[in-house]
Amino acid sequence: MASKTQNSKLKTQSYNLKVKTFLFIFCFFVSHITYHISHPAFAADEFAVAYDTTYEIQPNGSAKVVSDIALTNKLSNVYATEYNLVIEKGGATNIGAWDSQGEIKTKLEEQNGQIKINLKFNEQVVGVDKTLRFTLKYEQEGLAKKTGQIWQVILPQQTDLQKLVDYRLTLKVPKSFPTLSLISPLPSQEATTNNFYQYSFSKKILQQKGIVAVFGQSQVFDFRLTYHLANPKREAVFTKIALPPTTSWQTISYFGLEPKPENVEVDEDGNWLAVYTLSPKEKKEVIAQGQVQIYAEPQPFFKQEDLGLEKYLVAQEFWEVNHPEIQKIVADLKTAEQIYNLTLQKLAYDFEKVKARQTRMGALKSLDQPQKAICMEFTDLFVTLARTAGIPARELNGFAYTDNPKLKPLSQEADILHSWPEYWDREKNLWIQVDPTWEKTSGIDYFHKFDLSHFVFAIHGLNSQYPAPAGSYKKEGQEQKDIEIDFGAFEGVKPSRLTAQFVLPKTYLVERGTTGKIILENLGPTAFYNLPVELSLEPQSLNIKALPPFGKREIPIRISGSWWPKTGESKVELFANNQNFSYNMMANSLVLNFIFPALGGIALGGSLLVFILKIRKK
Repeated sequence: MASKTQNSKLKTQSYNLKVKTFLFIFCFFVSHITYHISHPAFAADEFAVAYDTTYEIQPNGSAKVVSDIALTNKLSNVYATEYNLVIEKGGATNIGAWDSQGEIKTKLEEQNGQIKINLKFNEQVVGVDKTLRFTLKYEQEGLAKKTGQIWQVILPQQTDLQKLVDYRLTLKVPKSFPTLSLISPLPSQEATTNNFYQYSFSKKILQQKGIVAVFGQSQVFDFRLTYHLANPKREAVFTKIALPPTTSWQTISYFGLEPKPENVEVDEDGNWLAVYTLSPKEKKEVIAQGQVQIYAEPQPFFKQEDLGLEKYLVAQEFWEVNHPEIQKIVADLKTAEQIYNLTLQKLAYDFEKVKARQTRMGALKSLDQPQKAICMEFTDLFVTLARTAGIPARELNGFAYTDNPKLKPLSQEADILHSWPEYWDREKNLWIQVDPTWEKTSGIDYFHKFDLSHFVFAIHGLNSQYPAPAGSYKKEGQEQKDIEIDFGAFEGVKPSRLTAQFVLPKTYLVERGTTGKIILENLGPTAFYNLPVELSLEPQSLNIKALPPFGKREIPIRISGSWWPKTGESKVELFANNQNFSYNMMANSLVLNFIFPALGGIALGGSLLVFILKIRKK
């Protein structure tokens, strides 16, 4: 057994070393979102420009946009006769403009997906501090989109806000949308009308960030994952594959796992590891199918403990916690947010690097080449700086959804994986996910509130590389995809069922007692957490912290010996998950069944012998 276990470890390490590079190359990313409106380059000493824009989202996802614009003269001999704007990619329809004298003549020109609008004013406002006010209206598609179970509204960061004396934005969404789960940045004011929820933002709030709002409390994805396993050795080996686990922020339901594993273990990081034995030269294909529900708020059933957090402060490969340069950088950093912001400042996303196979750099090297970073470098730097500052941190690997057109060609050719960090919040007693990569590329805040698009495959805390996530277990020369994910419809979770196997003798001697075990197995589809188990004998009760789908837990059983010779049929019972399992045993007594009969036989024989001797004597 020891030899097989050692072979298993060598096998797993060898295999993962072959596939780890794949993960670092295809990091999921969001490209720069083009600005919605490009403001004209008026000389700052000629006009003061102010905007008050309302985006009214319709039930079908389109938006009615109304911009009230004010041009205030700063000079007595200069006034505005026309105004030019550019509506970037995404287009606009039903464009119209008005000033105090009526409809403004507009000239439209479409070029490279942009719409250039020229407005010629009806009135001429002359004089210092005199203001020309006009309104621009149009309709636009694509600002709000329904993806799976949620509605998402994204209003990119506006350009040149510093050139405007004032900018106010109001977002209105219909009450038919689901409950708001995320809005970033936080609005300065909220209100409710008959048909809309209304969120207002000031120029100061929008100076650095665009707006993202998510409506819906959870997102659902259906998945089908394929793992290709191979044993090149001439002896059998154990191997383990990482199945997507349930966490505070996602619940996994497995509809099938073929072939069935020998067990599914839970490691210290919370990974679910399916155990398989591969015969000599055997190749095996494992297919996992199920559904994940991702939540906006942490789920109370998944209780986390802050025990042993010191292991998330130590150095690992790519996390050079003890290096003097790293320690110097974090000398004045105290909070996770400071470390997050420093990561954004230090690194630049390399859109070309993601297209080619690249070696993972790690935190220290990424500081030397800050222009060559992709998701793994952003994650490694955050984890390293956080650990150095005494904040427990680790890395997550998995799938992250975006409809970014830049990414679609890659998603058709390869299994795209993303990495992002999480840190332990000591006040909330909770692992908090953040994504500096997506904030860097989109300008949207991914620190204070997370989205519903990140699906965790594997957690790297005790080791910076293992276990390898789904999508990494490839056949040599393989081109087909092993990760198939699509939006699903949540129809409720079917309750998990248990089965119990009693490994106990059918008969035993009460004077000696006996030992054995009960193997409790979760038939799925979801995990049990803090499962109470009651027994009719020792131990009388226990609590199983985690039992994932297809996982097994051995409960050792001991029936103590007794000098009281109680015999007959007895029943061993186990109660768990409102299920009752029992096993019948026969208790025999050495005293009653063997010693007493033997003594009785001896006594009878002795009496008979005495009787015979007496007869003979007579």
